Amino acid sequence: MKLRSNLLRFLYPRVRTRVITPFLLAIILIAGVGVFTVTRLVAGSLQERFHNQLFDSANAASNTVVGIEEQLLATLRAMVFTQGVGEAVVSQDLPQLDTLLRPIAANDALDELNLYTADGQGIFRLRRISTIGASSQAYDMPDALNVQAWRGAIRAATSETDTLGDKFADLVTIEDTPFMFISAPALAEDGTVIGGISAGVRIDGLTLQLAAQALSSVALLDNNGHVLGNAFRAVSNEQLQLDAAAAATLSATTEATSPIIEKDLNGIPYQLLYAPFKVRSEPIGLLIVGLPTNFIVEQTGVSRDLTAVLFAVLFVVVSLAGITVARTITSPLQQLAATAHAVMRGDLSKRAGLRTPDELGAVSRSVDHMIDELLGSKQQVEELYETQREIAAQREAVLANISDAVVVQDNIGAILLANDSARSLMQEFMRDDEDKKVFYALLTPATAPFEPRMVELNDKHFSVLASPITMPTGGTVGRVTVFRDVTVLVQAERLKDELVMQMSHELRTPLTVLRGNIELLRMLEMRNLSAKGVSFLNKTVEHMGTLERLINQVVDVSSIQAGRYDMHRQSLDLNDILKDRIEVWRTHMEARELHFSAELPEQPLPMIGDPSRLGEVVDHVLRNAYSYTLPGGAVNLRAGRENGHVCIMVQDSGVGIQAHEIERVFDRLYRGTAAEAGPTDSRGLGLGLYLTKHIVEQHAGTIHLDSVPDRGTVVHVELPAATSGMR
Repeated sequence: MKLRSNLLRFLYPRVRTRVITPFLLAIILIAGVGVFTVTRLVAGSLQERFHNQLFDSANAASNTVVGIEEQLLATLRAMVFTQGVGEAVVSQDLPQLDTLLRPIAANDALDELNLYTADGQGIFRLRRISTIGASSQAYDMPDALNVQAWRGAIRAATSETDTLGDKFADLVTIEDTPFMFISAPALAEDGTVIGGISAGVRIDGLTLQLAAQALSSVALLDNNGHVLGNAFRAVSNEQLQLDAAAAATLSATTEATSPIIEKDLNGIPYQLLYAPFKVRSEPIGLLIVGLPTNFIVEQTGVSRDLTAVLFAVLFVVVSLAGITVARTITSPLQQLAATAHAVMRGDLSKRAGLRTPDELGAVSRSVDHMIDELLGSKQQVEELYETQREIAAQREAVLANISDAVVVQDNIGAILLANDSARSLMQEFMRDDEDKKVFYALLTPATAPFEPRMVELNDKHFSVLASPITMPTGGTVGRVTVFRDVTVLVQAERLKDELVMQMSHELRTPLTVLRGNIELLRMLEMRNLSAKGVSFLNKTVEHMGTLERLINQVVDVSSIQAGRYDMHRQSLDLNDILKDRIEVWRTHMEARELHFSAELPEQPLPMIGDPSRLGEVVDHVLRNAYSYTLPGGAVNLRAGRENGHVCIMVQDSGVGIQAHEIERVFDRLYRGTAAEAGPTDSRGLGLGLYLTKHIVEQHAGTIHLDSVPDRGTVVHVELPAATSGMR
C-alpha cells in the first residue's frame, strides 16, 4: 500500500510542481531548438534557396504558357462559333471574314490569324502591324498562308483528335520571325468541318511575358536547340544555343527532372535551369530560366555566440516570470481544494474567500455562491416536485381526452400508459385471437410502424404510427403508438374507386362505337373528302385512340385498387411480343423523326406470363421514350437473357428526369417537370409507369430507371425466365 502511495505521489505530484516543471522543460527545449535553428540558418547553404528560386521561376513561366494557351483556345472558340463565320469560310467572303474576326483578334491581341481549307490552302489572314518598340492594335490582310507543312494545322483541319481533343499546336517561322500557333477545326453552320483556323503569337513577345511573370531571365529553344526567343539582358542567342545532340539529351532529361547548369555569360556567372516547353501537354522545345549567382543576398550579422547569449538571458528572465505566475495560480487552487474538502464533509460554513479579478477569483465566487444556493435548495426541490406532479396530472388529463387510441411504451415494449380509447380497443381485440396477435405485433419494438401503416382489425381500418420519445440530450426512452380509426375514409375511397371504374366502363362502350363509325366513315368516304377533311378525320381517330388509352388506364388502375386486376398466364416467347410492338412503334417513331433501333437475340426468350399485359409494359415504356424525346433524338430497345432473367432495356436521348423525381415516377397520377420540358408529346394522366410497375411485379419482376436531365433516360425491366423450354 505504501509503495502504491509513493508511486501515485511520483506520478501525480503537487499542482505547483506539475505546472512549473513542464514550463521549465519547455523553455529549455525552445531555447535549444532556437539556438540550433538560428545556427543552421546562419551557417546553412544559400544554394538550396537559390535553386528554389529557379524552380519557382520555371513554374511561373510554365503557368504563363498554360494561361496564354488557354487564352488562344478561348479566342479560337469565340471565332469558330461566331455567327456567320462558317458561311463566310465556305463562300470565301474575305470582307465578311475581316468584319467578323478582326475585332476578336484585336481584342485578344493576336499577332497572326490564318484560315485555310482542309487540304491546307490559305483562305484568309490577319497580321498585327508592329511598330518600333511596341505592338499596335492595327492589322493588315496579306496573302493567306498555305499550311501543308504545319502538322498541327493539318490535323485540326482534317478533324483528327487525340486524348486532349481536336486542337493542335505548331512552331512556325514566318518572315524570319518564330510564332507559336494553336489550330482548331473551322465549322460550317451545320457543324461539319470545312477547314482550319490558326491563332498565333510571336515567340519574342511570349518570351518577354514569361520573363515578366518569372521575375528572371527566360529563353525558349526548339527541339533542335535553336533559340526561338531570348529575354536575357545583353546575352546573344549564340551563347544560349545548343547543338542538336545536347538539346535531345536535355529534352529527355527534363521529362523526369529539371537540370541546373552553371554557365558564364558575358563575364557574369549564371545558373540555368532547363525545363520542357510544353503546349497542350506536349513538349515542343526547351524553357531556360536563368539567374545570376549573386541574385540572393544574405546578411549574417548575428553570430552563433551572440545568439546563444541572447537565448540564455531570455531563458533566465522567462523562467523567473513563469515561476512567479505559476505561484499566483497554484496558491488559489490549494485554497479552493481545501474549501471543496470542507463542503464534501458537510461543512457548509466554509468559504474560499478569494477576491482576485481573474478566472480563479470568478471560480471562487462561484463556489461560494453555490454553497449559499445549497442551503436553500431543499425548499426549491420540494416546490419543483409538486410542480412536476401537477404537470403529470395535466398530461394524463390531455391524454385521456384524445379520441385516438394512444399507447406509451418503454424501450423494451412494456406499456407505461394508455388512454381510455386504447384500453377500449385492447378489450375489443381480446375477443379474437387473430386480431389480438396483429394488435400486439404492432406494439412490438422490432415491428413498430415508424411510418404510417394501414391495418384491418375487427372489420375496421386503422392508421397506425409509432414515434420515438426522445430526451433533450438525444437519448430515446420509449415510443408512442397512435391508432386512428379511418374506416369511414377507407369506405369512401373504395366507393370512389368503384364509381370511377363503373364510369370508365360505361364510357368505353360508346367510345368504341364512335371510333368504329368514324373509321368506317373514313374508309367509305375517303375519296369524297378533301385533304383537310381527311386530316380532320385522322386527327379525330388519333385523339379518340388517346382517349381510349387513357380510359383503359383508369379502368386498370381502378381494378388494381379494387383487387380485380386479372392476369392470364401462359407459356410464351417474349421475342414475339417485342417484335410485334416494335413494328407498331417504328411507324410512330419515324413520323416523329426519331432514330429508333432494336436489338433482339436470335434465341427465344421463354417465360410464363400474360402476353397482353406484357405487351402493355412494352407499350408504356416505348410511349414514354417517344413522348419525352424531341424530334431528331434516338430511342434504342435491347433484350436478352442474363442470370436466369429476361431483360429489357429501353434507352432514349430525351429531356430526362430530375434526380429528386426518380423515386416518384412510379407513383399513381404523378407527372414530373419533364411534362413541361418543351415540345414533347406528354399527354397522359401519370398512370403509365404505375401500371407498368404493377404488371412487372405481378410477374415477380423488377423495374427501375436511370436518368440524367437533358441527356436521356434508361429503363431496365427484369422478368423471371422460364425454367424449361417452350410448350
